[in-house]
Amino acid sequence: MRNTLLLTEIRSRRASPFSSVRLNQLLKGADLRGADLRGADLSGADLRGADLSGADLRDADLGGVTLSDVNLRDAYLRRGAKVRGANLSGVNLSGADLRGVTLRGANLSGADLSGASLGRVNLRDVYLSGADLRGVDLSDVDLSGAWRVRETFARRSNKGGRDE
Repeated sequence: MRNTLLLTEIRSRRASPFSSVRLNQLLKGADLRGADLRGADLSGADLRGADLSGADLRDADLGGVTLSDVNLRDAYLRRGAKVRGANLSGVNLSGADLRGVTLRGANLSGADLSGASLGRVNLRDVYLSGADLRGVDLSDVDLSGAWRVRETFARRSNKGGRDE
């Protein structure tokens, strides 16, 4: 029941200028496993501790979102999801489909990206300290200007990223 009410609130966000405050209160630690959030405007929201495993976030606006310690395992963010500049520190993105997503300027420190699909992902100027990238093919990923400190790579393609 709570999940249904929360999804209704997310979908009505555009209609109400006051819903962003209420939405932030509801999203912290929310259980949104497998939720259909296609096209949702979550920009600037605080999703700390939420479970979005298996959620469909295609075309969702996650710009500037706080996603620290969120579970996005097997989530579908492929193409169209706007995640630029988001705080994704400590996020579980293992197995997530991120193909074509722009993560430019995002904080992915301590994130688990093991086994994630990252084809044509923009990781330009991303902070990857302590990120787990085991099993990830980075041959088609833009790592220009990315800060990489003690990350774990299985297959590595260095396209100009900086090492601290």
